[in-house]
Amino acid sequence: MKKTWQAPRILVQEFETNEYVAACYSLYCAVAGDGKGTYNKDTKFNYNVSWGNFGTIYGDWKDHGKPCALGTSYNKDKGEFYEYGKLSKASDIRIDKDVLSDGTQYATWISHDVNGSGDYTHYGFAKAVDNRPNHS
Repeated sequence: MKKTWQAPRILVQEFETNEYVAACYSLYCAVAGDGKGTYNKDTKFNYNVSWGNFGTIYGDWKDHGKPCALGTSYNKDKGEFYEYGKLSKASDIRIDKDVLSDGTQYATWISHDVNGSGDYTHYGFAKAVDNRPNHS
């Protein structure tokens, strides 16, 4: 094998942040509000709705109120879910991978009320929380 000389080269790769990597979200329920943090009125979720790419979300027949509409927080990395500022439990948290033009994503989740009134099925939007400036 014959060796050939090549001119030295430098390859520079720049890191590009990815806005979709954020692991913390605010979740806003659309049952009692607009799903983006605005509260309209206490509403019983006694209907079914087709939501984003998730198909049909079935009503839980429970009243959803102001705290539901104003948002909860979810730390995906730690698996922590907060309702009313209290550590709570949630299951089946699904956040659509597609980001809408306003920066939100379709979401569904089931939360266990910290006041002991049972499990609530939610549909609404997730908004990535960017409170970590060095996190991509």
